[in-house]
Amino acid sequence: MTSHDDIGLRGVDAMDDTIRAYYAQRVPDPAEAEWRADYGRVQDRLVQAGFPDHEHDPRAVAIVADAERIEARWTGDPKVAPRWEQLAEWHRMAEEAAHARNGADIPDLYTKIPQGGDPVTWRNVFQAVDLAGTARWPALDPERTSTGSSAGQGGNALAAALDRVERDGVER
Repeated sequence: MTSHDDIGLRGVDAMDDTIRAYYAQRVPDPAEAEWRADYGRVQDRLVQAGFPDHEHDPRAVAIVADAERIEARWTGDPKVAPRWEQLAEWHRMAEEAAHARNGADIPDLYTKIPQGGDPVTWRNVFQAVDLAGTARWPALDPERTSTGSSAGQGGNALAAALDRVERDGVER
């Protein structure tokens, strides 16, 4: 297995820890939080690699391969695969909405799930719009969050935390 530094993901462990903590603060089920964190890790790697325009950079190809390895773990799981696919579709739609938003204020999501709604499906919506930057997904308990509020930032709380990790090498 290639080391993260060899493929240009210096500091990836700190970023991965930040991503895992972010979803652990938002999802009560540890197994669900794990696959959601991995979805976030895949998205982070694809952005770092410049996907889909990565094919001429060997470092970027290796980063995408790492993302594909992470994704394969869950898309091969019969219980998680449909949820992962649903999240990917919601994320794609949220990204399209983000492009149409043109810098409008980013609202906080209300995390109360409608009565009779499937909690995992709703969390897919929350995660998709949070990753796309069209809304922020607050932690279940704001006291548990280590990233603080993202109010007034031009993106989501996870992106802000990842920026700090990338800049400083540690989460604050």
